[in-house]
Amino acid sequence: MREIQFRVWDSYNKKMIPTEGGFSLGSADSEMVGGPDYPVMQYTGLKDKNGKEIYEGDIIKLYPSDKSGIQILWDEHIAGFGFGNQTMADHLNFRKLTAINYEVIGNIYENPELLEAK
Repeated sequence: MREIQFRVWDSYNKKMIPTEGGFSLGSADSEMVGGPDYPVMQYTGLKDKNGKEIYEGDIIKLYPSDKSGIQILWDEHIAGFGFGNQTMADHLNFRKLTAINYEVIGNIYENPELLEAK
């Protein structure tokens, strides 16, 4: 069975918040989760070579090519997760990769410089 999980970036406190047990979509004293101050990232259902869960917004390194600084994102055109700034073939290859092929090296909120290093 596919596990559906999310995490939220708290832009005020600059920290990632796991949402184990669910999360609230808003309250009177805070911005709505999923808004610009609290973006929500979904778990892809995949883990990297170290067993780390891969979420939308993560930045990965691909093996054996050693390409790095590749962002994981949701692509509405293929209704699935894929690589940022890649071709359709690359998106489809994401689904074929095994855990030994990639490693999470950061995410777009805590490590934006990893995208710029390309």
